[in-house]
Amino acid sequence: MLGLLVPTAAFAHDEVVGTSPRNGEEVAALPEEVRIDLGERPRSGSGSVTGPNSQELRRGEVEIDARTLVIPVRSAARRGIYEIEFRAVSRDGHPVVGSLSFALVRQRTASPSPSGEQPLDPLGMC
Repeated sequence: MLGLLVPTAAFAHDEVVGTSPRNGEEVAALPEEVRIDLGERPRSGSGSVTGPNSQELRRGEVEIDARTLVIPVRSAARRGIYEIEFRAVSRDGHPVVGSLSFALVRQRTASPSPSGEQPLDPLGMC
């Protein structure tokens, strides 16, 4: 009967509540950092960022900012898939392990006219 008096939150484990960039997202520019948002502040954390050429792109140590693991990313201009692996240890000592990926794609912009001027309106309705 005493077991029923224990709050259920005592049995809850930490979990990922969001990431930036999001898993599967296409980005036009490589972020300076990857952020893994957790439900509660972790005791510790680690992570890696691997680029499309299998090169490790983590720059420096993983930091903990409140409830967020912050993985700094070295700049790279190569389009393709970037893989992130992370591990955090929650306050109750349980590991939170995961991975995500995002794609660096070519930025789509309107091309200027060769002279740099605005194109003429063929109907004269400017």
